[in-house]
Amino acid sequence: MLSTSPLTPAATGGAAPERDKSVNAIWLRHALFAAVYAVMVVASITVAYSGTSIAIVWPSAGVAVWWAVTCRGWRSFAWVAAFVFAVPALYLGAVDGHAFLPVIFVGISHVLTGPAVGLALVLLEKKFPPRSHFGGGGGRVAARLVLPHQVYRLLIVCLLMIPVAKGVGMVGVGMEAEVSVELYTGLVLRDLAGVLAVAGPGIAISSAVGQAISAAALRECAGVTAVTAVLLALIFGPGQDLPIAYLAMLPLYWSATRLPVIVASVHVVITVVTTMTLTYLVGAGPFAVSDDSPMDQASATQIFIIMCVLLSLVVSTTVQQHATLAAELEALAATIPDALLLIDRHKRAIPINAAAHDVVFENQDGEILARRLREVDGELLDETNRPSSAALRGENVREMLVELAYPPAGGTDDDRRFYSVRASPLSLPGEVEPGHAVLLYHDSTDEYWRMRHLRRARDEARALFEYAPQGVATLDDDGVILQANRALGELIGAPAAQLVGRRLDEFSRDGAFAGEIEAALADPGTLVQVDRDFDSADGWEKRVTLSFRTIAGGGRGSTLLLVNVVDVTHQHEFYELISHIADHDALTGLINRRRFDADLADILNDGDRDRGAGALLLIDLDRFKAVNDSLGHQAGDDLLVKFATLLQDCVRATDLVARLGGDEFVVVLPAADRAEATAVGERILDTANRRFRNRPGVLGEVTASVGAAMFSEANGSSTDLLVLADQRLYDAKNSGRNRVASNPLAGEQVERILKTDALRLELQPIVDMKTGRVTLAEGLVRVTPAEGDMSAGELVAVVEKAGLGPELDALVMRRGIGLLPQLQQASPGFRLSLNLSAQSLGSEEVARVIVTELTRRRVPPGSLVLEVTESAPLPDVEAARAFQRRLREHGVAFALDDFGTGFDPYRYLKQLDFDVVKIAGEFVESMTDGGVDLSVVKSLVRLAEDEGMATVAEYVSAEQIFEAARRLGVTYGQGYHFGASLPPREFITEHLTGAGAGAPVADEKG
Repeated sequence: MLSTSPLTPAATGGAAPERDKSVNAIWLRHALFAAVYAVMVVASITVAYSGTSIAIVWPSAGVAVWWAVTCRGWRSFAWVAAFVFAVPALYLGAVDGHAFLPVIFVGISHVLTGPAVGLALVLLEKKFPPRSHFGGGGGRVAARLVLPHQVYRLLIVCLLMIPVAKGVGMVGVGMEAEVSVELYTGLVLRDLAGVLAVAGPGIAISSAVGQAISAAALRECAGVTAVTAVLLALIFGPGQDLPIAYLAMLPLYWSATRLPVIVASVHVVITVVTTMTLTYLVGAGPFAVSDDSPMDQASATQIFIIMCVLLSLVVSTTVQQHATLAAELEALAATIPDALLLIDRHKRAIPINAAAHDVVFENQDGEILARRLREVDGELLDETNRPSSAALRGENVREMLVELAYPPAGGTDDDRRFYSVRASPLSLPGEVEPGHAVLLYHDSTDEYWRMRHLRRARDEARALFEYAPQGVATLDDDGVILQANRALGELIGAPAAQLVGRRLDEFSRDGAFAGEIEAALADPGTLVQVDRDFDSADGWEKRVTLSFRTIAGGGRGSTLLLVNVVDVTHQHEFYELISHIADHDALTGLINRRRFDADLADILNDGDRDRGAGALLLIDLDRFKAVNDSLGHQAGDDLLVKFATLLQDCVRATDLVARLGGDEFVVVLPAADRAEATAVGERILDTANRRFRNRPGVLGEVTASVGAAMFSEANGSSTDLLVLADQRLYDAKNSGRNRVASNPLAGEQVERILKTDALRLELQPIVDMKTGRVTLAEGLVRVTPAEGDMSAGELVAVVEKAGLGPELDALVMRRGIGLLPQLQQASPGFRLSLNLSAQSLGSEEVARVIVTELTRRRVPPGSLVLEVTESAPLPDVEAARAFQRRLREHGVAFALDDFGTGFDPYRYLKQLDFDVVKIAGEFVESMTDGGVDLSVVKSLVRLAEDEGMATVAEYVSAEQIFEAARRLGVTYGQGYHFGASLPPREFITEHLTGAGAGAPVADEKG
């Protein structure tokens, strides 16, 4: 309470009035204490026995102590000490005329007796604060009297400080008069009685300010006070000299044991004040001392006062402490959820709290007994094994899990109650041996069932681990097996117990599992899987899948790994079989198109490959269909198998051989240059000719055609590589078959061909499937023999690669449109279809040439059809659409060529408008075999019909194909069945006017 800032000022606003009130109360309290102290000093000196400094009591000392403990700061304490020093000094010096120096010593003595004692109490209170606090309000004190030890503390401080203080005072007294031990003792008792009689009850009352006092307590206080008054009247009655004054302590004991401390303090103050008054007025006869000795009279009275105050304060605070502890204990017992009860040697139970009533019952004789207990397995506990019996024998029962034998066994689990019981012996006063047992029942029903479930789960987990159909083991972070189940032992071929302590990688043919273990430990909870080959003890190699996952270490101090080992040997073998089936042609055993595409991509992406080397040979059997048609599919299949073997014999093991479908094969030579590729192609043809030439019938007519393309020509694109090889294969077939086409056109040769007009057009008939008449022809560009043995496919590929597609198309358009008047003269309404490069779609120059030629030749609308091949994405869709709109205004129709094999046919259909769809020949020529090819043709026909487009079936090479296409509703047919391409004059004669007939036509170039 003695702080450096005794008053804390309010921050702002509404706290100011409260602060003012507090300040006013403090000053009022100090003024009141100052006035009382001054009066008490004067009164004490006044009532002293004549000729001595001895009074019955020195109340000013008690007032000074009480005043000091109410100080809120060092400043106020210093002011109090100064006032306590000044009042007696001034009175003795000014009124009684004592010398200056003795007065100083007396003033110091008063300070040591009053403020110094109060300061010591406050400091001890701060050093050893009580467990509980009572009181408050405006009279709050820094040192309290609510507990017995605080009363003892006051007494001890007084016994230490007051003798010292009186010693200082005796120095001053000795300067003017004689001193004696008797005088010193009298002064000590005087001040001790004053402090205890005033400061003791005063501090106790201040400590209890604010406590509620019942009306019954007040009534009882009034009664006991009245009894005290009557008793004191009898004790100090006239002529009564019997030493019976101590009988006045009886009512004090009554109030101290039954009333609150504050009430008992008031009672003792009344008793002490009354006793002092009567003693002063009547005499000390009741204390059995001589009236002739004032010192003896004062000492007897002072001792009586000290005893009364100590009796009242010590007993009342002790009773209050016991009552408080009992209330706290009762509250604790009432609030704890556990059942607390006592059991005596007669087995009778005393419930301490409400929860205890759940474990006791009342028998027919009205006795309360504890319910019977049974062990968790259902067996009733006999009398000697009960916790209460053990406690009555002097034993402590730490914890015993039992079941309450009520309700009877056989009830549902919800009715059963389990308790963890603690028991301790208790010896009450007067008992030599423990006469009672204290039992604490903790309801552990939920914990019991949880433990049961955990045990069951643990047992189930152990069973799952042990009897799992797959191998399971736990490993440490080094891969050492800590546990293994039966299945793992059977998989490895050793008892599970013998696997413990061995490293799991001992059984792996592929080395350690350090990487997998490290990955699992680095990311706890993540599943890490790996496939390995295991060697079993029986000598068999087994393929297994291992799954690693971290689990809690269970107190081992490190993370464990759970590994699941699954024998996938049969699945692996089956997978390899399925993979082989999926990647290989069922007939020839060669890899199929799916596997070929992947392997070719790997070869093209191989960074170690010589970028200038590598070739692809696309091979097709000539006249193979004739074998199927005349000898049956079995003969055709035998031929394909033999040819596949032939191909493998003609290449190296590092080369790639595949069957793409039908009679089409492919060979990839990763390290070959053009000369080597051509040589391999020639070797294949030569070997085929030798093996098939002498076979009977159509088998002897079978040859092969090869189209070769270099990797460097396709810029690393497998699609471009196949397209280029296919173009050269087409050229090889059109050039007479049984040959290799591999030489590309040089750029200057292409420019020379375009500039010197070394091109000619041939026409291939297109037949109306309903009438069988030739109503349409496709113009096919050919290179004149003067430019060498160069295929049209090679020409187109190089032209497009050089970006000269529009120049070639413009030349073809002039040539083709120039033929239309002569064709229509031979067959009115005849139409011509010309190929247009995707590069020319949107070309203003090509559109201008077409419009100019149609106008100049006066070609009727609908006579010209432009075929677009979807070999690449459109560079400019809007320009292509504008190109179409302009030409449609002049009656030009559009056809989508080779539909189904190009870049993205359906995107072309969505982006542009077409009148005709030409179905790719690779689907048409094989549709009579059924399967996917037939389904594709059907779907394309339905698509065209839904969109109002005509259809053309390409590669119609036999009557069966023609009939199948007509049944499906195909509009037109084109292929060798109707005729090969011919020069215009021969075409008109052959197909339009009859043999040897027809109007003369202009030269193809003109």
